[in-house]
Amino acid sequence: MRFTMETDEFALQQVDALLYEVLWEPYGMPNVRHQFDKGEAEIIFAAKDGITVAGAFVLIVYKDKSAELRHAAVLPEYQGQKTGRGLWNEVLEYIKAESINSIYVYARNTAIGFWEKIGFRVETDWIDHDFFANHGIRFKVMMFDIK
Repeated sequence: MRFTMETDEFALQQVDALLYEVLWEPYGMPNVRHQFDKGEAEIIFAAKDGITVAGAFVLIVYKDKSAELRHAAVLPEYQGQKTGRGLWNEVLEYIKAESINSIYVYARNTAIGFWEKIGFRVETDWIDHDFFANHGIRFKVMMFDIK
């Protein structure tokens, strides 16, 4: 498994397809990948098994040197194989090199355990957004202490 910051157009198309397949399609939702964008530049980290994109994290870095993990997903057949952890290690290396001072994620109810396992802490109670709550998806904001 290779973990990279991805710029290749074919791989980026695979990232979009993977995010839809893992994050929204199973819930009967449309592809909302860019529905909540505010024009921020994305940095895409991909886990690649040969030419297959097995997982992806989408990072947004803001002008105040804070960052958000906007989307994070691993194909089911690669879950439990340290794919997510490998992606996180790439992101962590990047944010440290770029002197990012804080990073947070809106963690889904189905992923809280993963984020806690890699060192994130819960900052909020449940956040419900009607669009997602109608599909059984709730969120908590989680932060990571950058050292």
